[in-house]
Amino acid sequence: MNSFKRNLIIGAGVASIGIAGVTGVATASALTSTESTTGTSLIDKLVSKFNLNKDEVRAVFDANRSEHHAAMQADRTAALKTALSDGKVTQAQYDYIVAAQTEIDSLMSSAGTPDTQSDETKAAIKVKLDALKDWMKEQNLSPENIGIGFGRGGHGPEHDDRSSKSE
Repeated sequence: MNSFKRNLIIGAGVASIGIAGVTGVATASALTSTESTTGTSLIDKLVSKFNLNKDEVRAVFDANRSEHHAAMQADRTAALKTALSDGKVTQAQYDYIVAAQTEIDSLMSSAGTPDTQSDETKAAIKVKLDALKDWMKEQNLSPENIGIGFGRGGHGPEHDDRSSKSE
């Protein structure tokens, strides 16, 4: 592959990092879906416009999604540990949140990417997320106050004002 094409793929990856960071994983997955609402995904547009290998471009987007998800998990873990040490959550609450999020993460990762997940899997994930949100309300815990989010906007304590916007 010539350096121009390689730079375009790298540029697309960098652009998708910015997009994912600003608008969340849901938007990043929409960009990589095979069929978007306009009929052509960003991947297809890049492949067509710059005569790139679709599998290589998709690999860049998939790697970016994985990196972003790993960063979100690390930020969430750090925020929860801080909330525990600061006394914002009890050990039992911490354990419950970690277990619930581990279960959600496992369901998400075992089902593939958001654009390949079945409707049943998406519904199951939503049920588990909603249950965690409801439990947190019952516990008088605010995701923003403990520095965690639910996949909307930013993540981690540095994004408290943007995390966990409900639908």
